[in-house]
Amino acid sequence: MNYQRCYLEILDSEPTVENFKLTAQALMDIQEPEEAIQYYERALEKDPDNLVLIREVGKALFMTHDYNRAIKYYEQTLADDPKLFDLRTDLAELYIKLKAYDDSKRVLIDALKSLKDFKQDIDTKSKNVNTLILLA
Repeated sequence: MNYQRCYLEILDSEPTVENFKLTAQALMDIQEPEEAIQYYERALEKDPDNLVLIREVGKALFMTHDYNRAIKYYEQTLADDPKLFDLRTDLAELYIKLKAYDDSKRVLIDALKSLKDFKQDIDTKSKNVNTLILLA
């Protein structure tokens, strides 16, 4: 409780995106993912394009074992912005853990198709290889 209270006091004094994120991470550290999701979402309200925050919300939803909500979150976020490649691989990994291999395959194939829109550099090639490994 004291650990959580310290971060909440920091947040009260300075409600920045970074402090919302720190509070959410602290809540994740003490195994309070439901509460952490609320703080991640409040941080996303202030910085909706922050890919790290978007991914953290998905991971927190997964940790709560609310898989349907996590899948809906990933699918909706990808529908809003299909260029979020890392979110596609997160969703595919979630499907793999749930043994929903057809859904995982669909997401990974979409991910591979989306790589064509990226600049062809070493990072893109690395993502391509990692996606192919997941697909295998």
